[in-house]
Amino acid sequence: MSFKDKTTKIAIITNMPTPYRKKQFEYYSKYADIDLTVYYCTKIENDRFWRFKSSEGVNEIFLKGFNFFNFHFNPSIIYIVLMKRYDFFMVGGFSYPTVIISIILLRILKKKWVMISDGISPKRLTNEKWYVKLFKKFILNCADAYFINGISSQKNFQSYGIKRNKIFNQYLTVDVDNFIEKQFDGLKCREKIRSSYNINNSIVLNYTGRLISKKGIENLIIAIKLLNQKYDLFLFIIGEGNFKQELEEISDEIIDRVIFTGHVDPYELYKYYYASDIFVLPTLDDPWGLVVNEAMACQLPIIVTDAAGCSADLIKNNGYIIKAGDVKELTKAIEDLIDPKTRRLFGKNSRKIISKWTYNESANSFRELIKYLNR
Repeated sequence: MSFKDKTTKIAIITNMPTPYRKKQFEYYSKYADIDLTVYYCTKIENDRFWRFKSSEGVNEIFLKGFNFFNFHFNPSIIYIVLMKRYDFFMVGGFSYPTVIISIILLRILKKKWVMISDGISPKRLTNEKWYVKLFKKFILNCADAYFINGISSQKNFQSYGIKRNKIFNQYLTVDVDNFIEKQFDGLKCREKIRSSYNINNSIVLNYTGRLISKKGIENLIIAIKLLNQKYDLFLFIIGEGNFKQELEEISDEIIDRVIFTGHVDPYELYKYYYASDIFVLPTLDDPWGLVVNEAMACQLPIIVTDAAGCSADLIKNNGYIIKAGDVKELTKAIEDLIDPKTRRLFGKNSRKIISKWTYNESANSFRELIKYLNR
């Protein structure tokens, strides 16, 4: 039976629904020969603020179980792996009991399965402890294929002896087309948002994401402090998290220049990107950084650190990759982007690069993965 004659039944086991996954799964399911069921361990994790919207054409099931922050134990997954019939399973990660149990059972039962990886910080490629590498080697080497994200993730899996032909890039992304289509409305909102914060012709930097210590946001605030002695700068800090109070204290001297917006609905974020001039992800450890995809779709120049998984794939003549935690390098990168011509050029390049990292590329790669497993 050929691939076209067969409906491939696939089960995905992952932690929780996210806005970017919703569209990704919908793209996969639009093909008549793909029957997709997604098993979620929980509806939401404690440090997330997303609202769940069901995916069209996808069978989504929430598993009962015990959930604490990022710890998920869902005993019903045992029955699903043992008794449910799928052509193959896809398992997201290996850091909590539900997926570890799934992997062990799939290995014992010799059922086909695929490891999903959303990326890895380049810093972790060389800094892993020996016992972590040993555990990962045991878990990783038994998959039939790998649906990974980006250059750093590919290097990571190949370092465990996994053959290149088993590795497929999932092009994890956001709804790039939607962000581009929102440009006209976004530019209309630009002046409205800026005037609401008494911003006139100032240059506005943007950080979007969780307010947690590993994001390195304090380094960005320190850089703004130094640069505001010479330039007219504002900073949007968009998001919530347990590090917010510390960041507000660090911002005390320039509190009128650092704007904490709080949580912004994912479907409204484009307005703040279009209201900004430069996007910065000063992270100290990030497997990818999907906010960079969003900012690039909104035609912003980018500054990221070498600890962001996306840096090797997405930053090419559209911004700067700086050393994580290096305030001096960060300050210099921001200063270089004060020039409006550079910002415009880098912004155009951002749009061009991200236009080739979309759900369409992800769906095409997904079908190549299925062909490989059905060969």
